[in-house]
Amino acid sequence: MAKIRKSKWVEGVDPSGSISDVATLAVGDRLKLVSYYAPLAAEQAEESVEYVHQLRVCSRRAAAALKLFADLMPSRRARKVGKLLRHVRRAAGDARDLDVMLKRLADACGQDPAREKLLAWLDTRRQAAQAPIVSIYDQLAEAHYDRRVSKLVEKIRWRQPPPEPDYRTASRELLRPIVDEFFQAGEDLATYERLHQFRIDGKRLRYAMELLAAAFPDSFRKELYPHIEKLQQRLGKLNDHVTAGESLVQWAAEHEDNSVRDLCGCLASAEVAAAAQDERDFREWWTAERASELRRQFDALLRD
Repeated sequence: MAKIRKSKWVEGVDPSGSISDVATLAVGDRLKLVSYYAPLAAEQAEESVEYVHQLRVCSRRAAAALKLFADLMPSRRARKVGKLLRHVRRAAGDARDLDVMLKRLADACGQDPAREKLLAWLDTRRQAAQAPIVSIYDQLAEAHYDRRVSKLVEKIRWRQPPPEPDYRTASRELLRPIVDEFFQAGEDLATYERLHQFRIDGKRLRYAMELLAAAFPDSFRKELYPHIEKLQQRLGKLNDHVTAGESLVQWAAEHEDNSVRDLCGCLASAEVAAAAQDERDFREWWTAERASELRRQFDALLRD
């Protein structure tokens, strides 16, 4: 088996090289990582929760690469691979969310009988959530995923009128609309729904930056990327509290034991309070001045 490159960055490429060569490397690496983690997540999930986590993350990064370089690929083949990636991401989603919740509850477990009952109940649900991961692993094999990936990667090429731009030039053109969309989304964050969309736009920007960083000066990776990463961490933490609160409310309605229901209600209230605090903290941190300075830094790099 060829060596699997696990870095989130595209390494060892020349900014003066062709964009299609870089896309071939980046798309291939990210799609192959799905093949690498799928059997681990399906067959060895009990050994490490990281296998399911990495499967979900690498499926997102692979989907981001397909979207970013879509104009270089045959659309029909890319759509079929993209559809498989969506199935992978969804299959890993519930299991990963339960892994996170189980760890949080276990860390604060103590001797509370209701918490122990909730842990046991969620553990049963987690075991059930493993079935979709096993199923999607089988589906990837049945769909000849690896062969599809190879065929798709082989057909990556420049499809517009010549000349083909180099990686440096193309990266600025690819990144500019994503940056514009991100900052437009950040102009109006009056509701949580808009904050949520801003988080999604930020994630898209972060994944694009990982794919294009090698075309920019070192400051792009070392100084600019950490700002987007920090923003994502803040909004991700907020989203985790919101998601946990919603799940706990649902579990309270489903469980038959009153003590577990009461515990879920208390925990849900705590998650709601934590989410509210995170939202206040983010709004204080994401000032107009911070947004303006970050935009200035992007504009400076995109003009070069």
